Amino acid sequence: MKSTSFTPLRLAFVCFSSARGGLELMLIRLAESLRQAGHSVIVVSPQGSAMEEDCSRRRILHYALTPVLKYLDPVAAGRLRRYFTKHAIQVAVVGTSKDISTVVLAKRHLRSLRVVYFQQMQSGVMKKDIFHRWSHGQLDRWITLTNRMKESTQSTTTVQAGIIDVVPLGVDLSQFSPLRYRRSAARNHFGFPKGKTIVGLIGRYDPQKGQETLLRAAPIILKKMPKTRFVLVGEETRGEPGFRGRLQHFVEKEGLGGSVQFLPFTDRIPELLATFDITAMPSLSETYGYLAIESMAMGVPLVGTDAGGLPEIIEDQKTGVLIPPGDHQALAKAILTLLLNRRLYRTMSLQARQRATLRFDFREGVRRFQDSLLKALSDKG
Repeated sequence: MKSTSFTPLRLAFVCFSSARGGLELMLIRLAESLRQAGHSVIVVSPQGSAMEEDCSRRRILHYALTPVLKYLDPVAAGRLRRYFTKHAIQVAVVGTSKDISTVVLAKRHLRSLRVVYFQQMQSGVMKKDIFHRWSHGQLDRWITLTNRMKESTQSTTTVQAGIIDVVPLGVDLSQFSPLRYRRSAARNHFGFPKGKTIVGLIGRYDPQKGQETLLRAAPIILKKMPKTRFVLVGEETRGEPGFRGRLQHFVEKEGLGGSVQFLPFTDRIPELLATFDITAMPSLSETYGYLAIESMAMGVPLVGTDAGGLPEIIEDQKTGVLIPPGDHQALAKAILTLLLNRRLYRTMSLQARQRATLRFDFREGVRRFQDSLLKALSDKG
């Protein structure tokens, strides 16, 4: 319910990515939530992109734009400027760092436009050169997900701490609730055999996501628990095929075919998580980890890497287990410990759900995100 002080905004989410990963999905979720809150929202992404498909399905206004240049594309900037003017856009939210320069170029001659960068990825690369000083200097606000990301931004860029907001986005706790789903029905829907222990990994097929680490841990786990099934869910980055084939070749070579199942991307994530006994997140790097929060909200214990933002989400040995990145033996040991110690498993499941409920309610995150956008307008009002 809106308060009397509610101020509707005219927003554009800009992301020149054709992929469908956590970053793109979160931008769509934010766009949809802010529209439902009463704001005017459009999404700008390449024609034929996954984001365009998602906008069509969710009935979000979409503008198709495919830059030719990766940075500082003057033609794309000109088209953005005209479109922003036509729709009186007040705040442009940029979804990836490479797109900042083109969007701030579009900002020229638009005095009322504010540009906010929503950082979901952390590179650690030094960006204090003239180009980045200029492009970052045109931003009105910078939103990060974790304190670690904010600290990294301050050390690797010239962005002033005063414009950086930390907004830890969460999940819709009404949807991500173990009370909504029956495990047997969910497993039947996804075609999982009865009597199996399911260890699942959801994420884009990419070396950084750690699918190979899980597959290397599989034989160790199967020796103690032969009825375990490993489920890998996702799709390859558009235009970058090959990694899934590499994983399938590894499965065949190691004789794991009867214990590994590949599934395509699905938007029925809560129902899918309801089928899991363990969620694996063995990413080599994970800036934030929305899946960790989703898994915790569903009461599914998880094993993730002690990297990026995961330590700010997972309380090691309380709501999950943290392991070193790339260590398949540590991954196998942690999974087996949870599966073989039912008391620990149940305790961790309850604590994970409690932490997600207290700290990662998506509605509160959207409210804080909205407040940051309003600050962008008022700072230079």
